[in-house]
Amino acid sequence: IKSFTLPRSVTSIGASLFEGCSGELIVECPIDSQSNTLNAEHWLYGSAFESAIVNQNVGVNAFINYTSLKNVHFGEECNGVGQNAFAGCSVERVTAESLAAWCSTAFANSAANPIHTGEAELIIDGKVVTELNTPESIEKVDNYTFYNYKRLQSVRINDNIRGIGTGAFGACNLEYIVLGTGIKAVGSNAFNECSCETLTINFNTPKFESNTTKTNHWFHGLDVDTVIFGEDVTSIETYAISGLALETLVVGNNVTFVGNGAFAECSLLTDVTLGTSITTLDKHAFYACGALEYITLPESVTTLGKYLFQECDSLQEITIPAGVTTIGDYCFYGCTELESIYCKPTTPPTLSDNYVFPQTTTIYVPADSLALYKSAEYWAKYKDAFVGYSF
Repeated sequence: IKSFTLPRSVTSIGASLFEGCSGELIVECPIDSQSNTLNAEHWLYGSAFESAIVNQNVGVNAFINYTSLKNVHFGEECNGVGQNAFAGCSVERVTAESLAAWCSTAFANSAANPIHTGEAELIIDGKVVTELNTPESIEKVDNYTFYNYKRLQSVRINDNIRGIGTGAFGACNLEYIVLGTGIKAVGSNAFNECSCETLTINFNTPKFESNTTKTNHWFHGLDVDTVIFGEDVTSIETYAISGLALETLVVGNNVTFVGNGAFAECSLLTDVTLGTSITTLDKHAFYACGALEYITLPESVTTLGKYLFQECDSLQEITIPAGVTTIGDYCFYGCTELESIYCKPTTPPTLSDNYVFPQTTTIYVPADSLALYKSAEYWAKYKDAFVGYSF
C-alpha cells in the first residue's frame, strides 16, 4: 500500500489491522488504542508505516512504541492529542499547517507530542522552527506544545497571548524568554526543567499562595541567569520569582510595589538593580538571598517590610534612603556579615522591638539627628552602634 486513508466515518479499528503493510497512513478519524504497548492488540501491530497524516484529534496510546513512524503531519483540524499517543516513538520530522494551529494543539502529556524526545524537527511553512514569535491570531500556547523541543532557541510571547499551557516549554534550552503584557494564566510546570539566559516579564504577576518550590507555581523548575521586569510592570506580587537560581535581577522604573517573598530564596542572586519608583519592599522580599553582598535601594522607598533581608548572610553594607518611614521586625535579622548600615532619614523611622539590626553592625545616622536616634523608641537599644555621619 502506498497510501491508505482512514475516513471520518470510522468509529472502531480492529487489532493488527495493517499487519504486513507499509507506506503512508492518512487518518481522518480519532484514534484510540486500548493497548498501552505495541502488541497484537494494537491497531498498528505488524505494520511499518513511516509517514502519517492526522486530520482529526489523536486518541490515547494511538502510536505508542511505534518505532517505524518517522514523519507526522498535523492537519488544521487536529487540536488535541491523547495521553502517550507518541510515547516510545522516534519521529524525525513533524509538520503543521501553521504556527497558530500548532500553538493551539493541546497535548494531554509530554509523550503525546511527537517532538518530546528532543530529536524531531518541527517544520512550519517549509522551515524548521528555531524561534517562537507568537502570531496575533492566537491567545494561548497550549499544553506541552514545545516540550523538550531542543531546536527552539528563543521564545517571545506577544501581548495578545493570555495563557501558556501546562508543560508548554518544559525541558527546553533557550537564549531568552519574553512574556508579553497580556498574560493572565500559566499552567503548572510550563517551564519545568527549562533553562534560559534571560527572562523578561512584562505583566503584573499575580499573588501566589506558595513559592517556587511548589509545582503549581508558574516558574517552577526554571533555570535562569537574569530576570528583567519591564517598563509595563507596576507591581511584583507575592512569591513572583522566589526560589529561582538567577544571578541578576533588574526591576523596571514603573514598579511601585514589591510583594511578600517576591525574590525570596534566590540563593545565587548577586546583582540587583531596582527601579526608581518603588515605595514598598514588602516582607520577606529578599529573604534568604544568601549570595547578596550589596544592594542599592532607590530613594523612592518609604517602607522596608518585616523580614525583608532576613538570612541574607553575605550582605555587607546597605544604605537606607532618606524617605524611609517604617522598618519592619527582623528586617536585617541573621545578616551576620552586615558591617555597616547608612541610615539617611533625619527623623528616625518607626521601628519595633524585634531584632531589627544585628548587634555587631555599625549604624551611621545623620550627625544632626544623632541625639534624636539615641532617644527614639526602640532605636535606643542600638545607641552604642550609632555613629554621626554627614550624608
